[in-house]
Amino acid sequence: MNDLQLIRDYFKRRSMGISEFGLFEFGIYKSRFDCFLANPHTMKFRGFEFKVNRVDFLNEIRTGKWKNYLKYCNTFSFVCPPELIAPEEIDAGIGLLWITSIGKHYGYGNRRDIPYPIWQKRPRPLPPITQERFNEIILLLIGRIKYRKEDFIL
Repeated sequence: MNDLQLIRDYFKRRSMGISEFGLFEFGIYKSRFDCFLANPHTMKFRGFEFKVNRVDFLNEIRTGKWKNYLKYCNTFSFVCPPELIAPEEIDAGIGLLWITSIGKHYGYGNRRDIPYPIWQKRPRPLPPITQERFNEIILLLIGRIKYRKEDFIL
């Protein structure tokens, strides 16, 4: 299983709880989250950007593209294989989640490709989303249900 499949599998397998759902490849105007989780109960959105190679990450940091995502979520995290991104390379308040297989984590190689999460930095809350922006996000989510149901994680 490659790194991107393992990361996506982690988000598919994780327990969302009854009040949280998510989707892959969620675009909000010029921003596109690799994974976007929504909790209607708390009215919070969590954004995730997947990185599976160092060049892609360095390009993201150089361009500052990831900063456009912050106005659309309450927390934001980078997700990658272990040690691809170091915690000190991430700005304060931004999360860093390493995903590996449980087999590699416990020293069994690839015998068990069950995703295993390792939080290096937990994200902190970003400034609140305006009501107008919240409403825009909800309408975009509803539109996705109609056209791309297969992207949803429940």
